[in-house]
Amino acid sequence: MRYVSAREMMNIFHISRTTLNRWKMDGYINYQQLSSRKILYDIDSVNKKSNIINNIIKKTVLYFRVTPEKKSEVNSIIKNANNYATAHNFSIEDVYIDIVTHRSKVRPEFKRLIDDIHNHDIGCVCVLNEHNMSYSDFEYFEKMFSFFETNIVVLNVR
Repeated sequence: MRYVSAREMMNIFHISRTTLNRWKMDGYINYQQLSSRKILYDIDSVNKKSNIINNIIKKTVLYFRVTPEKKSEVNSIIKNANNYATAHNFSIEDVYIDIVTHRSKVRPEFKRLIDDIHNHDIGCVCVLNEHNMSYSDFEYFEKMFSFFETNIVVLNVR
């Protein structure tokens, strides 16, 4: 048995506190209540019960958009994002890229991203900067994604 804090558990599995509490209440994870404010979670119990929660663990993805003029930078951006993820102990499992002009309203990969979030398939969306999601509505997306227990991480890499 390896016990970790709630914060460590949420980081390892890219889940929210709400999901962690649901796993605890539903018996998906063993835990020890040390005090009224301190709970340790048995990370090994998740592995033993992985057949039960396999569908609950969500993936971490990268979303960005570039203009057609900067299309040649795509591989470099993905490499830098993966290096950032590795340095911060997580991995990017899928990439959503829209190659569109700044004024384009048609973003098929963004639509696919939203559909996957609505289907509860994604736990964390990594973006290069806040403007990659939207020039004006980043806070809206943060709130909307939180309803689906999806976090947004701004990498600030290029």
